[in-house]
Amino acid sequence: MPVHLQIKWEVRFVKGFVKRFKDHPALAAWCLGNECNCMARVNNDEEAWVWTDIIADAIRSQDSEHKVICGMHSQFTPKEKNWCLQSAGENCDYITTHPYASPEYQTERELINTIKPLVHPAAQTVYSSCIAKVPCIIEETGTYGQMYADEEKTAQYANGVIYTAWAHDCLSYLWWIGFDQGSLTYHPFGYNNRASNYGIYREDKTLKPVGEVIKEFNEFSENFEYGKLPKRIVDAICIVTKGQKTWNAAGSSFILGKQVGIDMEFAYANDKLPEANTYLIPSVEGANCFSAEYIADLMKRVENGATLYLSVGNGFTRNLWKDFGFHIINREYVENTDTVKIGCKKLNVKAAVTYNTEKTTATALAQNQDGKDVFFKAPYGKGTVFFLAYPLETYLYEKMHVFENEDYHLFYNEIKKCMKTEKTVSCNNKMIGVTEHKVNENERIIVATNYSKDTSTASMDLNGWKFKKALKGDIAVENTVNLTLNTTETAVFVIKK
Repeated sequence: MPVHLQIKWEVRFVKGFVKRFKDHPALAAWCLGNECNCMARVNNDEEAWVWTDIIADAIRSQDSEHKVICGMHSQFTPKEKNWCLQSAGENCDYITTHPYASPEYQTERELINTIKPLVHPAAQTVYSSCIAKVPCIIEETGTYGQMYADEEKTAQYANGVIYTAWAHDCLSYLWWIGFDQGSLTYHPFGYNNRASNYGIYREDKTLKPVGEVIKEFNEFSENFEYGKLPKRIVDAICIVTKGQKTWNAAGSSFILGKQVGIDMEFAYANDKLPEANTYLIPSVEGANCFSAEYIADLMKRVENGATLYLSVGNGFTRNLWKDFGFHIINREYVENTDTVKIGCKKLNVKAAVTYNTEKTTATALAQNQDGKDVFFKAPYGKGTVFFLAYPLETYLYEKMHVFENEDYHLFYNEIKKCMKTEKTVSCNNKMIGVTEHKVNENERIIVATNYSKDTSTASMDLNGWKFKKALKGDIAVENTVNLTLNTTETAVFVIKK
């Protein structure tokens, strides 16, 4: 059937369906459909935009009261893939993530109760919302059943992910699916062995531990004495650029920031540059990553006092010698993995390009095994710039267990030392992620989650503030707040001036 006839009958069906059910009391919102971008292929983003716009307009022509939700599985930046976040945000009121521990995002490769799988749902949802510029909900998530983890570990995973989503204003958390389906043999269950026993309930209708976790969180949030958790304090904007694997760069940057206490939102380099005190541009690739006007605007922000971090693969940027305090004598493509010394730690990083450099105003913060400077810090007006000669973030996203077993967060810790932040609390354990939420000028809520597979302890310096009360978790108070958290456990407490 020709495409125009398909769309004609889709629109007729949608209009009739919406008109019939728009006043039903059970209706909360309309969704374009479940993962329509995983069905029939489109040739480009323009075709995806046209379909999304037509179906959303068909819904709104019959019902102007209810919101329209995107319902897609994964969307990206323009030209990276055919279904892009900006188009979804332009045409829908809410967009969605379906962030499983999954092969698409390489989060199924590690134990599900470790930092990469645990942080991913919230990180992807924050990322999607920022790029699309509309709210984003976790519409469908979970594990892929018994061959990923038993019921106890699945519950641990859900506990860590739910509280992380709550702390990052993700609005919803919907588990897929209600009931186990392992005994079903009809299509598609007859051949899809992965899609079987990952329900909240077993087939005999008994509730699994994951259901208990969801129930306990609902009780906690419904009885939360502050009502809705205020939004977290955001320290930085992470800018993803054309020509790279944007999620790999963004996902690693989010985790590294989390490990040192840098909370971030995201922007796309071809869109308007948001206001921020700190900008991170991870793992730049190619020559067309951003425009001259964008760089000029960015450097003006730094000149006025902002902090900028830039890491590169084979990427290019203008005026490097002038802006970053060193100049490049020459460069060449390489296929080797370097050993980089930062502080007293040695870390392996795969290089895309190697540079011979000469410092002017910069200070070197790290060298490779040949003694070449590879990580630079320099003043720029009232601000500070950092340059790392490796695509650190995209390199790390492809690796396993690096965030818990290695100390790559030390690169981001150097950024944190220079950046301006409204935060008060600091934590001495990289595996405990902390968000800080303003209640008012004199009171803040702290949410701390253990992203280690093991029990973790931490001392948290309040930097002049005082502990007020615990809302959740095992908390001891001396001169600092001392936490002991089991794997994926969360503590919530209040501090005051």
